[in-house]
Amino acid sequence: MHRDRRDTYECPRCQKQITATSTEVSPHARIGSNAVVLQAFCRAPLGLSLGTANDLLEQVMGLSQIRVAAIRQLVHMGDLFDPVVQTLIDLLRDDPITRSDKTG
Repeated sequence: MHRDRRDTYECPRCQKQITATSTEVSPHARIGSNAVVLQAFCRAPLGLSLGTANDLLEQVMGLSQIRVAAIRQLVHMGDLFDPVVQTLIDLLRDDPITRSDKTG
């Protein structure tokens, strides 16, 4: 049994509840988080160009998108992860070094 899940979000400006559109109603309108993570993985660790990463998504997942949409999604994903990364960096910087580690 397959069940579609529609996420609801709160608009930061007007505090209204917003329900995401279904991809079946408007195909290629948005791609899922797995595809965005795959694209980010293609860009950062693998070093593929944006065009090559888009071609890979189209060949593997059948998703076609323009480069501007891919850039917007990667920037949005970076904005979402930025507070978490900054918190981790702050925790690492504030942690005192108690002894040297000669195991590695």
